[in-house]
Amino acid sequence: MTNITPVYLNYNDGNYVNSSQISVKSASIFDEINEGDFKTEEKNDEIVSENSSKSTNIDKIINKNNSSNKHINNPTVDEFNIDKKIDNSKQGNTGDCWLLAGLNSLSYSENGRKMLEEAITIKSDCFEVTFKGVNTTVTITPQEMREAKNSGKYSSGDDDVLLMELACEKVMDDVKLGRISSPEFLTKDAKDGETSITAGSFNDLIYLLTGEEASYQYNCYHPDYDDFAAGVQRIFPWLTKLLGNSMENVYDKIEKNPENIVAFISFCGEEGSKENIVIKDVDGNDVVLTHGDSGHAWSIKAVDGNNVILVNPWNSSKEIVISKSEIKKYATGINYYEW
Repeated sequence: MTNITPVYLNYNDGNYVNSSQISVKSASIFDEINEGDFKTEEKNDEIVSENSSKSTNIDKIINKNNSSNKHINNPTVDEFNIDKKIDNSKQGNTGDCWLLAGLNSLSYSENGRKMLEEAITIKSDCFEVTFKGVNTTVTITPQEMREAKNSGKYSSGDDDVLLMELACEKVMDDVKLGRISSPEFLTKDAKDGETSITAGSFNDLIYLLTGEEASYQYNCYHPDYDDFAAGVQRIFPWLTKLLGNSMENVYDKIEKNPENIVAFISFCGEEGSKENIVIKDVDGNDVVLTHGDSGHAWSIKAVDGNNVILVNPWNSSKEIVISKSEIKKYATGINYYEW
């Protein structure tokens, strides 16, 4: 009897094959699968490694962004260009022309620049402004500086001007609320206007920084001055100058000794006026001094013979040369301080 080796048939890939074929094929497939598994594991290792690298890069980006966001949310003193010097600026929406014109005027004199430099202190995390006149030091944080810059309320341009603006507002707020003992004129100016720095004079700034008062010379030619004394001064201008009671006397001091005197001049239209007050510069160009009967302060940068070089806080980068004869039409007077 012939021995017959049984053949087992299995269904594989659509064909019947015997078990021996299956065994051989299965072994081959197993090897391929195992080899494929090893390759897959190697590939997975590469992918994991690549993803880890990407993850590290993402972490770096996230950390960098977090660092940037931290800087954005927490500004530092380095974000601002504070150098204790007054440079070009433009008045914002606050009516503090007196303050900006005063700061500009101080910057035109060596003694004035020194006064401002001594008032400002740069610390590691804030700025300080010392007002000797009221024995007070005000702190301004980088966050306050940034918020003020973004508000449009304050000046634009030089950061030192903005710093002084914020510091003056803080100290005048304290004056307004009675937290600081101050002269009556300072208290009155702090209480007038929409904010504590809306109304003021050069005298306020000088007093805050020094504890001394500025001088004032009114203009007898302004249309609102119609009293007897002003009339006499207009008739006898030489006598007025001789007695030292005219704007010409102040002009002379500025021209002869510019480093030891600082000044600003105020303009105002005739009472009830609604039109822009316009005069001519030395080149015949129209110059808007102020709006209607609202007062506006300009810095006196220099005096040259019959002409005066003025700077408007609306844009302190521009110098405007106007004759003394034009100025006296609408100038109310000159505030000045001497060393």
